[in-house]
Amino acid sequence: MLLSVLSASFVSLLMISCGNDSGQNSNNTGEKKYRADELNSITYSGSLVVSATRLGSPLNLDSGAPKVYEISAPLFPIVGTLYNSEGANYPTTADAQKTLAKDGYMTFEKVRDECLAKDPQGSFGGGIKKEDNSQTLTVEERAENYSKIAQCAYEYFSSKPYSIPQLVSDVDLCAEHLGTEWRLLSEDDIAAFTPDVYSNIKGALQKSSDAFSWGSFYFSLAAYTKGSDQSLKIGSLFPDATSRVTDASFPSGSKFHLESHGVDGGSSGLTSSTVTVRCIRVLE
Repeated sequence: MLLSVLSASFVSLLMISCGNDSGQNSNNTGEKKYRADELNSITYSGSLVVSATRLGSPLNLDSGAPKVYEISAPLFPIVGTLYNSEGANYPTTADAQKTLAKDGYMTFEKVRDECLAKDPQGSFGGGIKKEDNSQTLTVEERAENYSKIAQCAYEYFSSKPYSIPQLVSDVDLCAEHLGTEWRLLSEDDIAAFTPDVYSNIKGALQKSSDAFSWGSFYFSLAAYTKGSDQSLKIGSLFPDATSRVTDASFPSGSKFHLESHGVDGGSSGLTSSTVTVRCIRVLE
């Protein structure tokens, strides 16, 4: 069993407006705060925080638009559930598709919390560390945490980053699992990011995958993307990619799970990569 199959992709991107040097940032509901030490690093909550000044444009919004955005950690596909409903078994009604979407994925927070509950003795390489008001994890500890949670996700939940493209297209997975304020990444979103944003995304992911053997499989820099024509496409988050969004191609058909897809890897050329389901919302 390849170790790369046992990793996890838990990064979300928050673009926080500059001008707040207090070290505390919150969304418009006050439900979360982000510390200065979390900038440009993966966080306990699955986030990567970068300055909004690195946006090339306001993500298809006008100049008066909110300045804080969040891109979620990839949803965890539960492949045992998805495999039983692919191909000829793919559901034909909207209700059945929504049920499959609900049962076939888990959020980062759910996986993390259930892994903590299932692993009280720390069997995953010394244990998953919990962060709360009494304990703040370092950047290195968060990176190590993600590798351990990845192992737990695979072993306990049979999670792999293999989605059924037709399901991603048919059901709003973001709203289903994260709330109605969330949506799938769009072609306009990806076009708005500057090179610094892409570099920070890769840098945070690479920090985890370099240091720990669980980190390369779920840390994909390819993401399902809603095209400007509303079709499902593949977006590249590689820093030096020249082709950001490409038409999706599914040799086995869109109703079968997809294990990899060609994506512009920049200096690496055309790269075969797993494809993640990431969501985006405006915070403030």
